[in-house]
Amino acid sequence: MFSHIMIGTNDLVKDMRARHTPMRLPMVAALGIGMLAARAYGLTILDGVYNDIQDSEGFRAVCRQGLEMGFDGKTLIHPSQVEPCNEVFAPSSAELESAAKIVLAQGPATAAALLLDALGADEQTHRAFIFSIDRGRHLRFSRRQRSGRRRGERQQQAKGDRVGECAGHVCLR
Repeated sequence: MFSHIMIGTNDLVKDMRARHTPMRLPMVAALGIGMLAARAYGLTILDGVYNDIQDSEGFRAVCRQGLEMGFDGKTLIHPSQVEPCNEVFAPSSAELESAAKIVLAQGPATAAALLLDALGADEQTHRAFIFSIDRGRHLRFSRRQRSGRRRGERQQQAKGDRVGECAGHVCLR
């Protein structure tokens, strides 16, 4: 059984006979359909790679676009992409604080939607906030874990570290 979908944007562009453009206009419809399919089946979906490793602003823009479209993370091809990807896809402190308040306020038993901070938090929203909190904890742990390692140790251990290291080529939200 699948748990993830990864959009192969290079293959998609080639098969569509399209061109890579800064905001991926030829791919937007296909990316949206992939997103809908992932959500329909409760799967994690990862956005495809960004080829120009010299264009950090373009990479950040595509990461933001992926986040806004609902992607859970992005596949990476170069170590220089790890930190900007984590910065874009990690929940902000304000999002984590708000999510924690809602999760704590709702607790285990809530029959109706709770209005907190002008946000209606039904069961689906509650699950999304728990997901945000868990992802934020995971990213923080991964960053702390990496910060204590030297370069050689980092390269040696990179194969098993999915978030924050380039060996797995994955940056998850």
